[in-house]
Amino acid sequence: MDSEPHVYEVKLSDIEYVYIKLTRKMPAKLISFIIKLDSVIPNELKTKYQHIVNMINLNSSKVYQKEDIIYIISTISSDERLKDLFDNNTNVKEIINEYRNKNNIDDTHDICLMNLLPFTDICIQCNERLTITKFRNVTLIGVDYNTPVMLFKAACKKCHADYYPNYYRDNVQKKKYVSAAVIQNCRYFYFGGTRVFDRNTFIVFTANLLKCHLTFNGYCDAYAHILKETIPFHLNDTQQLKLDPKLFQYNWFIFELLRFIFTTTQEKIFEIPTGYQTTEQPQYYRQYNDLLYSRFVLFWSHHKKISNKCNQDCSTVFLTDGHQKPNRKICNFENVCDISIPELGPCLIGCAESPVRGLSMIAIFLIIFKS
Repeated sequence: MDSEPHVYEVKLSDIEYVYIKLTRKMPAKLISFIIKLDSVIPNELKTKYQHIVNMINLNSSKVYQKEDIIYIISTISSDERLKDLFDNNTNVKEIINEYRNKNNIDDTHDICLMNLLPFTDICIQCNERLTITKFRNVTLIGVDYNTPVMLFKAACKKCHADYYPNYYRDNVQKKKYVSAAVIQNCRYFYFGGTRVFDRNTFIVFTANLLKCHLTFNGYCDAYAHILKETIPFHLNDTQQLKLDPKLFQYNWFIFELLRFIFTTTQEKIFEIPTGYQTTEQPQYYRQYNDLLYSRFVLFWSHHKKISNKCNQDCSTVFLTDGHQKPNRKICNFENVCDISIPELGPCLIGCAESPVRGLSMIAIFLIIFKS
């Protein structure tokens, strides 16, 4: 007696049906790549979907169109349960690195594993929503690594202000400002130029400065040695960037200065210098010298109130050592006196200003004196 074939009825859920439909359109591995790339590349990049198409086509024998990518992303975004059916741990680092090295495709360097957006998308002055656009490619400096980063900025035409990942710039006054929330919460810091710094880089240097008396030049030399020993030899030289001591000193000092200001004052927003190579730095520190000096003395003369390691006699006397002296050229005009301390009378201190390139040391003093 012939046995009748068994017929089984399989019921698919809506999610399973959509999954099968998607995988018939594109392999599951490529869909996982698309999901990951969509999460890595910010929507503020106008050419985002075209770049994803390019990367997918480089890793597929079939040619896909931008409409196919948008369809898959919109379908999966409609139900979060769909994402769980694909590989959420897909590593797209190699895909992005390979894509960035393509010379026959426009703007491949716009694609980075790390992208830093402005610290706000609402103008803090007029509360208008800001339009975010790409700004520039920079390099992130970590404790033992560096990696390319794409920065984005936003502009408020009404207030004439530009917003960046860690500060905003008043284009009328031509000044930069940083908020206390940024210093407290951000992991990466950009104060201008072509470098972004990991918070841990500053923390490590501060620890070495306090415990080992490490110099900026010494730290930068050690950083170069770390990269040489840890980065694989097959990476090109552009990925093993040297750390400029002056640039690092400027960024570290701004970071620690802001931490000090926001800790010892009620300020919520504070101005920073416009750049480390400008002549405005001396004017900036001269402008805030009295505030910084008074906060410094007040903090250390009362620090036992906030420290658990101090005894009852702590803060009675404050001692400072002048061993670490500034290393910079100064004007050789000596006929300058300090008369700010009546008890001491006139004290001959000389001109403390640095000479401007192209001018004599006497000339710079005469310019400052006349102004």
